[in-house]
Amino acid sequence: MHVGLTSQGRKVMKTYLYRFPSATYPREVHTNLPSSSNIASFREMAHGCFWVRRRRVSSERLLVVSGGMHGDEKAGIFIVETLLNKLTEGVINLHTDTLLLFGNIEAAFAQDGKGVRALKENGCGHFNNLNRCFGTPFSNPKCYAQKRANEIMHVLEEVAPKYKRIDAIDVHQSFAVPLVEEVRDNCHNRTEYTYAMAYPGVHPEHEVLNWFYQEYSDIVAGVVLYPPGTYPTFAGYMAATFGAYAATFEQGTIGYLDEVTYTPQLLANLERKLSGRFIIDKPLGFDVWEKRQDIIKEHTDFTFLDINGNPTHTPPRDFVAFPQQAYAKQGGVLIYREGRERLLFANPDVPVGDRTACVIARKKENGGIALPPCY
Repeated sequence: MHVGLTSQGRKVMKTYLYRFPSATYPREVHTNLPSSSNIASFREMAHGCFWVRRRRVSSERLLVVSGGMHGDEKAGIFIVETLLNKLTEGVINLHTDTLLLFGNIEAAFAQDGKGVRALKENGCGHFNNLNRCFGTPFSNPKCYAQKRANEIMHVLEEVAPKYKRIDAIDVHQSFAVPLVEEVRDNCHNRTEYTYAMAYPGVHPEHEVLNWFYQEYSDIVAGVVLYPPGTYPTFAGYMAATFGAYAATFEQGTIGYLDEVTYTPQLLANLERKLSGRFIIDKPLGFDVWEKRQDIIKEHTDFTFLDINGNPTHTPPRDFVAFPQQAYAKQGGVLIYREGRERLLFANPDVPVGDRTACVIARKKENGGIALPPCY
């Protein structure tokens, strides 16, 4: 089903996503919870940043869930808002502290609530993309995305040091999502190939893969491992700055929230985690990929190429093999595929300076994780 800010499925819920910020933060969120509730504090730390704490003796683990870093990707917004509703209504018996974040709020409200990926403000270029703005705070923010990144990072700098362990799940969606059967040979599963981009940070790869296996292998069909380093994405920032187990989850095609995208399944998984149940009942296998490089758009003449070497506005789809060796061209230089490399996020319309595609390949070693069944 297509989902916007005013979709039928959301009218029954109280909305915590609002456009214009309050004059005062932090502020307590009003709830009707009984005194016996396990929630000790429900506070909005900044616009759209909700810190919910349980009653207990000491702080151990924080679960950060963010959605709407791109305003047209509604799965994360839906998940964050549903979790907020269930917490304030007492449906979830909280056993894990959580920080629930709405990302690019202005972009989410654009086009009468349909949302846009990012606002187009002059002078910012690819920094209009909120998910390219995390790391060092902007001393002189020039656009909304930079200001919003500063707000979110300020909240994290206050909240995160209070915990021994942090898990960060940043929920996104994509526009070129294949079916499982298009990625795996001899498979007839017509569910979309949902996956996660994992940032190891301070954790060894095998620990990160084990985290997915034990806690999220009921959700992801594949995991793409980024090499250690510093990245301007929210999940990359969480891994590098706070040592979090952090990942970007891609929940199917933009505009849809049905079970084919695994959005309801991820919501149920996160509800269980807030209730203190982190380990899933039946771990599954999944594909393991490695990120090799980003293709950055450096010239306005950048174009993808079809099988005949002609310019095309239809680039290769995520994870799907393509036959042409030369698949793109910019500044008069051809870009070639090596071996069985594949692409993610291939988009010729990004501004100059932003990623126009991510090059990936299957890892030869699966990190000790069981190979996926054809489910």
